[in-house]
Amino acid sequence: MDTFKRLPRAASDPLPAFADFLQPFHMQFCRRESQAALDRYLTGLLTDHPRKNCDTLAAIIPGTREQQLQGLLTTMQWNADALNQQRVERMLSLASEGDAVLIFDDTGFLKQGHASVGVARQYTGTIGKVTNCQVGVTCVYAERTLAWPVAARLYLPEAWCADVVQRAKAHSCPTPTTIHTS
Repeated sequence: MDTFKRLPRAASDPLPAFADFLQPFHMQFCRRESQAALDRYLTGLLTDHPRKNCDTLAAIIPGTREQQLQGLLTTMQWNADALNQQRVERMLSLASEGDAVLIFDDTGFLKQGHASVGVARQYTGTIGKVTNCQVGVTCVYAERTLAWPVAARLYLPEAWCADVVQRAKAHSCPTPTTIHTS
């Protein structure tokens, strides 16, 4: 019995409705190269692939290289604050049912080493125990007809906030904001 499940490849071009949705956001990505990388990266995130990193997404998105996707996340120039402002303005322009709630969630991302920002032994509901991971905290606006991300932040454990050398080595912010719980 063949236990290997073949994952379908993503479309070569973004679906028309998806391309139309993304088009206004391209203004935040000055170069055509970064606009194309954004399209391909988001297309990959919308697939059913179980492991979504630049390497695996490049393998299932025709005409896409891992370096192209990695460049979007690390070296390509784009203004995150302006993009976020545009995203919020778009959200506020949508019709609302008026019955929305804000959903806050934390998600753990399992990690092997300690070099990535925020990695520590901490609880994650992803596997239901304390383990080596990063934790992302998200807020989503949700109602019957619409769900929209409001904010996402990487949680920094207190030990990370106190370790200036480790933060500098990982290129994290020099003065992080922490959330302390009792």
